[in-house]
Amino acid sequence: MSFSGALAWRVYADPAAPAVAHVRTQDGDAYYPLDRDRTIEAAGPLGITDIVIERGAVRVVDSPCPSKICVHTGAVDRTGAQIACLPNRVLVTVEGRLEKSYDAESH
Repeated sequence: MSFSGALAWRVYADPAAPAVAHVRTQDGDAYYPLDRDRTIEAAGPLGITDIVIERGAVRVVDSPCPSKICVHTGAVDRTGAQIACLPNRVLVTVEGRLEKSYDAESH
């Protein structure tokens, strides 16, 4: 099993596992747990997009794109949330931790 396959299995098979930032670029995919602060450099056709993971959330802090929509998106931490830098072909998606989207549960 590849590293990314093993990480995906751990994230989806273990509900206690931390959420991950799935960073997709033209060079491939990388997964980073949101429970460990770090800075990531994602290469795209325009240059480097700087991504920061801190306090359980991920955000784009700088990118060579002209409009900086990805930077203005801010930090995301909910499963399914995305930050996209279309000009630089970088996509960040929060995956893993399943969060309940309802207020009550009935049995």
